Amino acid sequence: GQEGNTNLKQMTGIEILHAPQKTVYYCGEAFDVTGLTVHAYMSDGTFPQVNLDECTVEGFDSSIAVQSQTITVTYKGFTDTFTIVIKAPISETPVLVKIEMANLPQTEYKLGEDLDVTGGTFTCYYSDGTTKTLSLFTQYIYGFRNAYESGVGEYDITVKYEENGVQVETTYKITITE
Repeated sequence: GQEGNTNLKQMTGIEILHAPQKTVYYCGEAFDVTGLTVHAYMSDGTFPQVNLDECTVEGFDSSIAVQSQTITVTYKGFTDTFTIVIKAPISETPVLVKIEMANLPQTEYKLGEDLDVTGGTFTCYYSDGTTKTLSLFTQYIYGFRNAYESGVGEYDITVKYEENGVQVETTYKITITE
């Protein structure tokens, strides 16, 4: 029956009708409730929208990347949830732009001497302006064998270095004498 006072209608639950438009966040971003709509189920069958200011929204943490983060919306003791994704920053790793020789290794060779990169270093320059200096290793060196087989003269030795799929190179000169 429909007798009884309508003022006594009870709320029986809430539902998030629309999650916020923004459901993918990058680390460090602030939560954005734009588009979030929450409705209340009432005992009389109505389904009014509730004021977001009267809801608490909990669970958001963009300090670390996660595949699925559950956000809980609470209104007058009733809760509903939706999930969001927190992604790692787009350019978490700066990109290697170029390398330059910092300290040259041995550059004067006699015919028959082996390549020696002891003390050689090169500087990596990155897209965010940072640099780092690395030691030269023989596996980065190209062209020494050609120089060696060509005999006396001055040659460009190529240094190739790869990081995160980006390969860059630079050169330095050596001299081979009798």
